[in-house]
Amino acid sequence: AEFILEFSVPIVLVMGFLFGLLDSCNNTSRTVMCATALPAKQTQVFAVARFYQALAGSILLFCSPLLTTYLMLGIEAILFLIGAGFFLRVVALLNQRRRDSKSDLTDDNSSVESFESAKVDIDGNGNDLRL
Repeated sequence: AEFILEFSVPIVLVMGFLFGLLDSCNNTSRTVMCATALPAKQTQVFAVARFYQALAGSILLFCSPLLTTYLMLGIEAILFLIGAGFFLRVVALLNQRRRDSKSDLTDDNSSVESFESAKVDIDGNGNDLRL
């Protein structure tokens, strides 16, 4: 079998660094998306996402003796495209939710006016404080 690149320690170190950088970026984006999508349950969502990442990695490692390098690369490319599609879908949903919440805030000026003119009965004796 002929290899595209010759094996050397610097190439292995650079690839290890790039994989670590990729994992760090992936975890950062996952953390931000979990916190934005489900703020009340962000730790649970992050844990489930990490579980599925670990499960997929372990399945790939257990099946790797049965696969050729090119077949494994093809499987990883397909999984990358599927993951990127899901990522872009979630980003689009989060952007839509953000736009909807901003439009709700700008359209609701009547509640601000009614809040500013509200009376608060401080001591229960009819003495009020205008906000």
